[in-house]
Amino acid sequence: MEWTTHPFKAEPKKSVFLVIIILLICLLTLLTTESIGYALVALLLLVFSMRQFFLPTVYTLNAEGVEVKFSGATKKKPWSYFQSYYEDRNGILLSPFKEKSRLEAFRGIYLISSGGNKPQIVEFIKQHIKTE
Repeated sequence: MEWTTHPFKAEPKKSVFLVIIILLICLLTLLTTESIGYALVALLLLVFSMRQFFLPTVYTLNAEGVEVKFSGATKKKPWSYFQSYYEDRNGILLSPFKEKSRLEAFRGIYLISSGGNKPQIVEFIKQHIKTE
């Protein structure tokens, strides 16, 4: 199972709002510091921090595990690494812990679902992660 998410294209209203906010912050930086250099640094930092929104992400689920390709990097984890999963409005968090933990955000993998494919993703995950 493979799918690609690209929030910048999928959510045009949010995209326009985000671009306006970033440009306003850069303009504010330019006006307060009177330095184009600082404004450009602010622009680069803001765009870099929002790169998961601006760039596409490819998710692959197969019999061996999960693969996430994003921004030229690939993250692979076998199904044995995951102990539980949690659904929310935008996707599914695959967790290496049996119970909820604050470390899930750092050690887990969040799968963004798009185009109504969430039920198929959850069904595929249920086949590979056995929760008790």
